[in-house]
Amino acid sequence: MRTDSISFGAKPINNPIRKIFDRKSIKYTDLPAEFVKLEHTDIKAIDSIAETWENAQYAKKIATASHWMQSLPIEIYALTGQKDNFHKLDPTKIFALAVMKPDDKRKGFKWLYYLQVKPEMINVDNNGRKFYRHTGTAMLNSLKRIYSKISLYSTESKNVKAFYENNGFVEDYTGENHYIWTSNIISRLKLKLEKMMIKFGL
Repeated sequence: MRTDSISFGAKPINNPIRKIFDRKSIKYTDLPAEFVKLEHTDIKAIDSIAETWENAQYAKKIATASHWMQSLPIEIYALTGQKDNFHKLDPTKIFALAVMKPDDKRKGFKWLYYLQVKPEMINVDNNGRKFYRHTGTAMLNSLKRIYSKISLYSTESKNVKAFYENNGFVEDYTGENHYIWTSNIISRLKLKLEKMMIKFGL
C-alpha cells in the first residue's frame, strides 16, 4: 500500500487502470486514475458530487454516509483523475465512489455498501459504445487489494449481476442477490459447487 506524506484529506493508495475510447485509433487505451481513501475533511466534495451527478442512484446516499465517517465504521473510497494536492479533493475529477462497512452477518467480510460510477462514464454513444470502460472494475480491483473478503447485495438487474460475476463475485447460496468475493479461489469454487448442489437438489 502506498502512503504519501499527506496529513489530512484524501490519501492515495494505488494507481488503477480504466479505459477510454480513442476515436482516432478506434480502440480503447489505458487511462490511469488514483485510488484514494477519503477523510471527514472531504465531505464537501462528496456533497458536491451528490448535487451534480444526475441520475446517480447512490450518490446522495453516499453523501449521507460520509457525514457519519467519524462516528461509525464507514470507509469511503474514490477513483479520481487528480494527481496531487489531495488535501483539496476536486469533485469534478472523481470517477467513482464506494462505501465499505463491516458485514455483521459474515465474519471477516467487509460489506460493499454502495458503489457508484459517474453516470457519464456508464452511458453509451449513438453506436451503442461506451466512451469509458472498466471504471467500476478498476474500483473493485482496488478494493480487492485492501480487503481479502468482500460481500455485497446486488440489484435484480441481470447486467449488474453479470458485472459482479465477471469480476469474480459468487452469489451466496444463503441469500438471494447476495454476492461474496474472497482472495481464496478455493473458497469461491466451493461456494459455486454448494450453490449448484442446492439448485439441483443434491
